[in-house]
Amino acid sequence: MYMSKIFKSHTGEGLLTYINQVRIKHARELLASSGINVDEIAVMVGFSNSRSFRRNFQNLTGVTASDYRRRAQSDMSQE
Repeated sequence: MYMSKIFKSHTGEGLLTYINQVRIKHARELLASSGINVDEIAVMVGFSNSRSFRRNFQNLTGVTASDYRRRAQSDMSQE
């Protein structure tokens, strides 16, 4: 708990929020560049279950992980 307070006082955001942002960033890279199953990606980036991953992903990006993958791969194929 103490570390979270120090982190927040220095960065202005909570430690768990930051960790989830890093996890989602990595997940976005994997979704765009691989065919790995969304549930497998959830585990790979550190979420304990796919439900939590899907909720966090949509809250942070505004789209579902599957929609993100479709858009990213569509964008890549048009380049």
